[in-house]
Amino acid sequence: MKIRLIYRPTKKDKKIKKQIKSKGRTFRIPRHFRLDRHFMYHVKRRYWLVKKRPWLFRTLMVFPTILILGLLGLFGFAYFYTSDLKDDKDMPIDFGRFGRSDYNRASYVLDANNQIIGRFFYEVRDPIKYKEIPQLLKNGFVAAEDKRFYSPIQFGMDPLATLRAGIIDAGYKVGFKYGNRSGASGITQQASRLLYADDLEEFRERKASLSRKFKEARFAIQLIKKYSKEKIFENLLNMIYFGHGVNGVSEACRYYFGKDIRKDALTPQEVAILVSLNKSPTKYCPIYHKPLLPEINNEMSISEKKKMLDNYETKLAKENTRILIARERYNWVLKRMYEEHYITEREYNSAKINGNELLELSMLHITPLKNHDFGYADRFVKEMLLSTGHDDEELSYSGGLKIYTTIDSRIQKIADEEFQKHLLDVNLEKDKDDKSDQIDGAYIIMEVKTFWQ
Repeated sequence: MKIRLIYRPTKKDKKIKKQIKSKGRTFRIPRHFRLDRHFMYHVKRRYWLVKKRPWLFRTLMVFPTILILGLLGLFGFAYFYTSDLKDDKDMPIDFGRFGRSDYNRASYVLDANNQIIGRFFYEVRDPIKYKEIPQLLKNGFVAAEDKRFYSPIQFGMDPLATLRAGIIDAGYKVGFKYGNRSGASGITQQASRLLYADDLEEFRERKASLSRKFKEARFAIQLIKKYSKEKIFENLLNMIYFGHGVNGVSEACRYYFGKDIRKDALTPQEVAILVSLNKSPTKYCPIYHKPLLPEINNEMSISEKKKMLDNYETKLAKENTRILIARERYNWVLKRMYEEHYITEREYNSAKINGNELLELSMLHITPLKNHDFGYADRFVKEMLLSTGHDDEELSYSGGLKIYTTIDSRIQKIADEEFQKHLLDVNLEKDKDDKSDQIDGAYIIMEVKTFWQ
């Protein structure tokens, strides 16, 4: 349907291009056109927005105003009202525990060169101070987990990230899948959830509910009100579980990379791995767990052999997929560090892990938690400490002791290798089937100093 405008053209009108969208609801009509009343009547009747309606603007402004006032009310409630914050036993939450850094820590046995040769632990954890954390590692966690952590608008939770996550999640529920879904739990919320997981089942089970998210936010607001952001960041990195029995970032560096976080520098690639492990230590583990080959013998039927081989191929494909997903996460963390200007473009490109690289990363230097070469020495040290008044609670749970010994691990390792070779040579002449005929033994290393007058 074409609409014809009736007007008296002027010289200026001839230079203006008449634009009317007959099918749409948007009109661009020059103000000086003299429209007949009949035409404008039909336009206003069909396209009612053509007429100015001040009440519509005022109505539309009410909703954001109500939303802002509601959010301010919730924040005020979470900030000032804490009497209903109780644990599963209906006891008030002790927020002072966060300042005491009340978590389990291991005791360490050190040799003459201050190298760790043994641990007594319930949980393997070596707590560190905020100033001991490498700056690159701090930057990596902030870039990936909470980029506005040090911003003034971050009062325990990031309002912008929370709003974004809520909109994306609502879109997914109605079928509009745009953007990456995320929990929007910042550094402070993660710290509160980890510390009070034993007190609240919601935190322990990490149930996906608005109730848990709101309670996390309330805990985070109380923590940010009572403690500095540096203390919150320090506690978080000491509480994170990094997989394989390792708790805290200090032990994670020692286990995965063979590095002392207090002395050795970390690379961007190592930082990306540590930050990813915080998300999921199982899913993003950098160690390639290749499944064992099935033991097939000639007595098995063809169907049994095929079933075992198919099972092996399935496990292998699953592990290969997991490794690829983990490396995508590492690269994403590196990209976030680059976008926040924590690393240069050259560092970013050199640290990225390509898909054609080996499944077993060369940077990994796995250090077992238990050193079997010094098992007897560790038992002797523990028995001596128990006999002098120390108890197992202090050694394995709360003490965090550093036990210095005069053991020279280098010399002892050489002596042990030579001793095992000697025993093997001696036992070659013995009856292998008769274990009672086999010779075992022990040795003592003594340092004898002679002083001449």
